[in-house]
Amino acid sequence: AAAPQPAPAEITAAEPPAPRAPDLPVREIAARPYNVVPEDDGSAPVPHITLETQAGKPIERSAALAPPAAALARPPHMPSAFGGAARATGGFSLAVEGHAVQLFGVRQPESRDRCAARDGSIQQCSEAARAALAARLAGSAKVNCHMPLGQSGDPTFVCRDSSGADLGELLVAQGLALADTAKSYNYLGVEGIARSSQRGLWHYR
Repeated sequence: AAAPQPAPAEITAAEPPAPRAPDLPVREIAARPYNVVPEDDGSAPVPHITLETQAGKPIERSAALAPPAAALARPPHMPSAFGGAARATGGFSLAVEGHAVQLFGVRQPESRDRCAARDGSIQQCSEAARAALAARLAGSAKVNCHMPLGQSGDPTFVCRDSSGADLGELLVAQGLALADTAKSYNYLGVEGIARSSQRGLWHYR
């Protein structure tokens, strides 16, 4: 009898070999020069520096090293905030517990300006403003004052009466003073209302 033939082997497709990654190129990097900062032993002379304004004018050394004006604004004996009994010493000034106080954010009208007094007469605005301050303080003479930051020159103060009203703002609102935009823009709104209502000096301009 014939011997049984072995079953044919199963033929499978051969998998292709994985592609080989290319070798990375090798590059040599040349050494780069570098600068070494020597230690300062104090022997090198300090270069002279000249400061100039935008117009090219040299700035004096004393002026360049001067402290900010705001740092010199308050005298040593003048606190930045205080309160107490007050009286009007001028159209825009008070005496508060021994301190001479100029009101912040207001300026005196021009000498040609006139304002109506409380009795209806016409007088200088500074006199009308002083009368208005005196009348305001007659009911309650106590005020609280504080000095806004960032001022230059003589310090000025925001002073509020016992009701919390800003005395400088009241003068501008009544047309007895002008808003001092060199100090602040806080009172421009009430100045505009006084102008449109023709109060105080605005009645005669």
